[in-house]
Amino acid sequence: MAQVASALTALRAAAPDLDPRIAALPATDDPEETRMPGAVSAAYGLNAASPHREAALRFIDFLGSGEGQNPYSRSGATLPAIPHASFAVDPAAEEVAERQEAGTSVPFMDQRRPSSEIQQTHFARIESLFAGTTSVDEAPAALDRAYQERN
Repeated sequence: MAQVASALTALRAAAPDLDPRIAALPATDDPEETRMPGAVSAAYGLNAASPHREAALRFIDFLGSGEGQNPYSRSGATLPAIPHASFAVDPAAEEVAERQEAGTSVPFMDQRRPSSEIQQTHFARIESLFAGTTSVDEAPAALDRAYQERN
């Protein structure tokens, strides 16, 4: 099935005897051209106006450490955002880690959009397509408009 790594936990709970593996889906017949999308599973931010800026920065430093990343990554069967030696990669995600190391992974297409509003427009257009309230021609046009407005 085509799915993201964080689905592994639920998949294993539903089918404990299953031995899933995450693998790249080739786009061409040349294995050297194959890339695998990957994305940071967690992102943290700090409100610029926070009265607790120093404490928040210390907490963010902790979250970026192996001690902070490992429990999150293990529970979601994902990789740490910042690779480090103290993390044991889940066997199901070995190819993801190998591709990250080899430079044959790429960001998910929504990771580099100039605004989160574009993602919301994308979801709304997909829903509209399934509901029959928009056309295949109008959906990408709406995405283009959202991108131009936010860029």
